Amino acid sequence: MSENLYFNLTALSREISAIAENTFVDLGLTPSESLLIIIVNEKNETQPSEVSERITLAPSTITRMIEKMEVRNILVRRHEGKYTFVSSTEKGKNLNASILEKWAETQQLYKTILGDSAVKVLNTTSNSALTTFRKKK
Repeated sequence: MSENLYFNLTALSREISAIAENTFVDLGLTPSESLLIIIVNEKNETQPSEVSERITLAPSTITRMIEKMEVRNILVRRHEGKYTFVSSTEKGKNLNASILEKWAETQQLYKTILGDSAVKVLNTTSNSALTTFRKKK
């Protein structure tokens, strides 16, 4: 199995995901939800399609996440014709600093386990590979 890219990356992804999920549990957010909030907070408004592209999740998944966060008064949607715009509520804006702290904590945990240089190599290599795959579509 050590030569099987699918197996190795999937197993590594599960380990990395578990660390991130455990880090965000006390905020009541998933790592993906936290990324959604960060992206929305970067601008006054954004469209779900932009979020979908940036965090590589299906538009329907983004819509469900937004709906859940609307109920929790974190995000709000505004419809203009056929377009939907998402913005943060005050609660969503106030979460931003805590989310960024949790991502820094997550990154530090990765470095503690794997080492700083391994994290840099994995980041660079996976980002490059992802970019290549996206160009092929």
